[in-house]
Amino acid sequence: MDNLENDILELFDDEAGGNEQARTTSSEQPRQTRHRRAPRASTRRSEYSGTSSDVDMDTDASEASDASAADEWGPDLMGDQRDRRHLASLPEIERERILAERQEIRDVQNEQRELRNKLRAGVRVSERRAPASDDSQTFSGLKRARMARRSPSAHVVEPATLAMANTICLARNQLEQWVFRPFFARAVRGALVRIVTRTRDSSGEHNQYRMMLVVGVSKGQPYHINKTLTDSHLVLRFGANERPYSMETISNSPLRADELAAWEAACEADGARGVSADDVRRKAEDLEQVREYKLTEKEITEMVAERQKLRQVASGSRVGDV
Repeated sequence: MDNLENDILELFDDEAGGNEQARTTSSEQPRQTRHRRAPRASTRRSEYSGTSSDVDMDTDASEASDASAADEWGPDLMGDQRDRRHLASLPEIERERILAERQEIRDVQNEQRELRNKLRAGVRVSERRAPASDDSQTFSGLKRARMARRSPSAHVVEPATLAMANTICLARNQLEQWVFRPFFARAVRGALVRIVTRTRDSSGEHNQYRMMLVVGVSKGQPYHINKTLTDSHLVLRFGANERPYSMETISNSPLRADELAAWEAACEADGARGVSADDVRRKAEDLEQVREYKLTEKEITEMVAERQKLRQVASGSRVGDV
């Protein structure tokens, strides 16, 4: 019975405490530490072994507090535009950690509501009304669900569809337009491209288009992308393999279904992370902000100087001028 009471106290003390830190500490402490709450058990036992109206007195106020905490987030666990911009600016690992914490907060609140509904329906947490084994059965599902959420394997990721992937696929012409702009590295990181590569199989060497993820920008040998001279190369990932590519072989055409399927197969084979629907939504918002970016006079001057410097370097290397 003590374990059952401790589980109930854990759920309701989380609600009354009103802060996430208490929840985290409770989940990490050894079982013997949780038994330190035992002196309060008699009070809680009397409260929850009474009628459903007794439960209402303890829970109605905190229920309203629960709702206000999570109602600021939408179904995607993000708030207003300011919150979305902040999350988009964070490293991916940090952003995923925050979203996972928000999901746990929301799920715990849903558990608490379900628990209250069971209590109001007449479920008694008392030895006088039902054996301990029956009470344990009542709450075991909630306990298992809470523990499963703390396991990384329980997280379900919605993969991006072809239509979604094409919303963040950058064409060669767009890359040429942005290559000297100050936001270029930020704009391309996390976007997709369709690039032609040389592939060898039983029939020999041939060109093959592949969908790849941009993971960064590097500097290298100058070359032309359309008519623009640049020394910027995109670091692209296919499966778990990453390497820099020049941009002149990036396609202006949209991605195809077989290219998305090949990307997903490569990621699965290599144990690499794919592209999720959430990734696409965040990147699409980022690209929308980039397209609305207004250059300052200083930035324009710096862009012109960078192009002129590159022309001089390339001319000495016999790459040619524009």
